[in-house]
Amino acid sequence: KLNSYFRRSSELLRHFFGIRDSLDPNVGGGCSEADLQKLNKIVKGMEKIYREMETVRKSLPQSKLGEAMRKMCVPIMDQLDLAFKLHRENASGRSGGGGFVTVEEL
Repeated sequence: KLNSYFRRSSELLRHFFGIRDSLDPNVGGGCSEADLQKLNKIVKGMEKIYREMETVRKSLPQSKLGEAMRKMCVPIMDQLDLAFKLHRENASGRSGGGGFVTVEEL
């Protein structure tokens, strides 16, 4: 099940960042309504996976194996959290470009 979550989240994140880059006027030239709808659909898919993983994590037994499985979910969920944060920042008009800044000559 963890492998499935990893593959599904990786694919959604790949599409999320691909579309997100195309929406940036400095990178891809702007956005269309269809691209915004695609992005929102991808975010909903990521939210679904996140909720599923949270449910699975809570249902794991309190054992060494259960604890190991919970820890293995964390990197995937952290990646999804970052994507959600970037999406919220862009939706609110703040630029959350992912750590890169433009340097201009004076």
